[in-house]
Amino acid sequence: MKSNSTTGENTILIIEDDLDFAESLKLKMEESSLPVEVTIIKDFRMGLEHLKSISPAVVVLDIFEGKPQYDKKEGLPVWDEIWNNSFSPLIFASAARLEEFVHIADKHPLIKYVVKTEAGAMDHLLQGIKCFLPFGGGINRIKKSLLKDYAIATQKALTETVPHIWAGEIEDKEKISLIENTTRRRLAGLLRIKAEEEREKVFAWEQYIYPAVAPHLLMGDILISAKGRSDNPSAFRVVLTPSCDLVPGQKETVENVLVAKCVPIRSYCEKCSLPKLKDGKIKEEGKKRWRSSLSQAQMAGLHPLPQYSDLIPHMAISLRELEILQIIDSEKARSGDTEFTRIASIDSPFREHLAWAYLQIAGRPGMPNRDMDSWIEAILKDLSTITTEEITTEE
Repeated sequence: MKSNSTTGENTILIIEDDLDFAESLKLKMEESSLPVEVTIIKDFRMGLEHLKSISPAVVVLDIFEGKPQYDKKEGLPVWDEIWNNSFSPLIFASAARLEEFVHIADKHPLIKYVVKTEAGAMDHLLQGIKCFLPFGGGINRIKKSLLKDYAIATQKALTETVPHIWAGEIEDKEKISLIENTTRRRLAGLLRIKAEEEREKVFAWEQYIYPAVAPHLLMGDILISAKGRSDNPSAFRVVLTPSCDLVPGQKETVENVLVAKCVPIRSYCEKCSLPKLKDGKIKEEGKKRWRSSLSQAQMAGLHPLPQYSDLIPHMAISLRELEILQIIDSEKARSGDTEFTRIASIDSPFREHLAWAYLQIAGRPGMPNRDMDSWIEAILKDLSTITTEEITTEE
């Protein structure tokens, strides 16, 4: 059973004070010929330190030391480390059923809860390990790749950018801050370019950042009403105020935010006269019309948004139905007695696409009805009088 013990890519870490149980599980894995290295740690504190030194592919974690005592959950610091700092696929293996952790396992696809005193527990654990192993290895490869990208971004920032920063007449403390910001921007740019190069196409819902990461509201943030349901588009609002105006610490603090209401995707389909399924199918010509429509910044004043799991439904931003909300904090805003909470952000370049859509609506001046036919005729008549000599002279 081979493994790279430094990366933990194929390491199964068992933190379990019942050594007989742990050895039995290890034997099960050997009999199944899993290509892993099994590490057993009896002491929870040692298990926590071991977890910090490697990133195992799968962790099997007991919760209680000895007989379950609900006021003494010795495995909790290990769980906190996994959840908050260095996630690895996890299987709780406890002699007691703790509903709070069963609930967590039920909601997360890479967490499982097994009551080890129940019949078939060992088989359930083995099946869970087999299922999680490829994902744990993949997560570790992602971590290694990101660390490599960070090293590249840092190296370029230090070797190429530092001389230009040092040439400026600024304090040393400010120079360090500039190096840090430069490195972060290079890393963000590098990651975005790699993501675009490695994927020919992205799924529509990949435009969302969930959960949102900015410490304040941004243009393109999606808000949901505390009184609304996540499958009802009318419960959603999308921020249209430019992000630069929402940064805390500006000379004039913004207290309100402009948002657009959302409507069902059905409204978008009807207003844009897009074809629907007929007998469960749609012709290629109909698909072309949909592709053309969805690629536009806006049509009929509507900007479509894709579904994201059970958090955001298929819907469209109505760029003509606007509302002013009062900002409460970095995540919330209010209209009257209705409170809205940020649920996700629209990422670049989709955020800029939304800005362009709104600009097409808000930045377009009203124009009188003009006689286009006579204008076209005049242009064509003028073009027809241009001689070959005039064209040559212009060139």
